[in-house]
Amino acid sequence: MIQLEKYHGRNSRFICPQCQKKEFVRYKDEQGEYVSFDVGRCNRESSCGYHKKPKDYFAENPKYNENIKKEHRQSYLRTKRNISLHSETNQRFISRQNVTLRQNNPRQNETISTIEKKYLTASLEKCEQNNFVHFLKTLFTSDEVQILITRFAIGTASGFKTVFWQIDRKGYIRTGRVMLFDKFNGKRSKVVHQNWIHSILIKRGLLKDFELKQCLFGEHQLLWDSEKHKAVAIVEADKTAIIASYFMPKFIWMSAGAKGYLNAERLQPLANRKVILFPDTNAFVEWSEKAKSLRSIVPSLQVSDYLERILNEEQKKNGYDIADFLIEKRIQQVIERDYLIEKMDAIKADETLYNRFVEIIEERKAVMMFDGKLSEVEAEKNVTLPESVEQIILSNF
Repeated sequence: MIQLEKYHGRNSRFICPQCQKKEFVRYKDEQGEYVSFDVGRCNRESSCGYHKKPKDYFAENPKYNENIKKEHRQSYLRTKRNISLHSETNQRFISRQNVTLRQNNPRQNETISTIEKKYLTASLEKCEQNNFVHFLKTLFTSDEVQILITRFAIGTASGFKTVFWQIDRKGYIRTGRVMLFDKFNGKRSKVVHQNWIHSILIKRGLLKDFELKQCLFGEHQLLWDSEKHKAVAIVEADKTAIIASYFMPKFIWMSAGAKGYLNAERLQPLANRKVILFPDTNAFVEWSEKAKSLRSIVPSLQVSDYLERILNEEQKKNGYDIADFLIEKRIQQVIERDYLIEKMDAIKADETLYNRFVEIIEERKAVMMFDGKLSEVEAEKNVTLPESVEQIILSNF
């Protein structure tokens, strides 16, 4: 029987896919396994109301449901015959699931190898040992970082490495890219080469007959009803997609994985979506040329010249991507915030300065009330806005 997980502390509650609050209760099956990361109910029923039932997920993923029913039947028969339950066929998620994709010609089928869910689940633990997550916490609050971890299923591998899982639009795990970052500047290590989860499992003898077929990083976001009206933004790097999603949430952010990985096969799931490419500065010409042929797959495909317009020549020469630009902007905001906090603390500690600060506040309130025709409450609200206080400090102290 599949049912909602009972409450046993905050660890049994997750970030809701819709409202992004940690009030999400997930469904578990008889084996104690979660059905899927987006299958569950938000406790904020009045303000959010998100509720995706297992039957809805099974309707979207009939192959998944067939596998579960088959495994349950096999498990029952083995129990009746007192046969060991540790055989390979009794695994909740087999190492290779054959997902049939129908092509334009319905007689042509192809199988896609996928990774067991248990590896992804295990990688979501010990995120404090993840250098990339550590870097994200220098830019954002812990809650904001948790939202990013949940949205993109950012995993952790040994050696402080990061796993960028490739989960397709049906919820199947294609593979995971394993990379090491500098925990302080967020740059990719030039010493440790990237690896792949499927390669690691094959080397350890845990995976056989695996045929890799990648998808866009972040494609799983197409599963969520809350994202169905958004345009899709595609960048080169997985890291860039994650960071850009914080600053520009009006898009669904995905990544190709590398400049040369953008192709028709990976864009096929986006055929009916509005898609905008955000190439790095050293890939603008190449992706613009590619877009001409790719419009046969995605008619709405556009190429943004945002970076070409806002970056200087030195930044372009260094091959800046949108994450580099946003990180610099964010760091500057953090520096300014810290400076203003220190300045405000100094003002509060000095009675003369503080009295002067209060006088300026009152003077501005008066101007808003008499010249701007605002009520006292409205004037008070406007003059104490963070940007108003910042302007007062920077201009007068």
